[in-house]
Amino acid sequence: MATNLKRIEKEFILGSARDDHVPFLLIAGSGEWPCHISAISSEGLSFSHAMPLRLLRRSQVYEFRFVYREQPMAFRARILEVKDSSVTTEMPEAVYKNLGRRYSRRAPPTELGVSFPSKATAISSPSPRRESSSP
Repeated sequence: MATNLKRIEKEFILGSARDDHVPFLLIAGSGEWPCHISAISSEGLSFSHAMPLRLLRRSQVYEFRFVYREQPMAFRARILEVKDSSVTTEMPEAVYKNLGRRYSRRAPPTELGVSFPSKATAISSPSPRRESSSP
């Protein structure tokens, strides 16, 4: 089960990840895009990236994953600013370690729907849009 890091541990790990140039994965669209922390401030994190800008939207929450000392970690953060080769996010409220699964959950496309035909009646359901609290 995922464990939430305490504030001091979170700050230490993110600072060490910046200093050691630990690769992060930004989950956007249908892919995972490499990025690195370039700066940390009280307002948030700045990442350098080389991904298509059309996948990044201000005020949208994105998932980030990284491995620190052979321990997979993940967090979600809201994007504050998008530039050509950098993105600034708010400081994540929670960073999780001891993840229960190796890969991240992906939200289904908004246009996805399910239909089950039967002899008596057809059952249809639009895709529910949920956000889980932990990665």
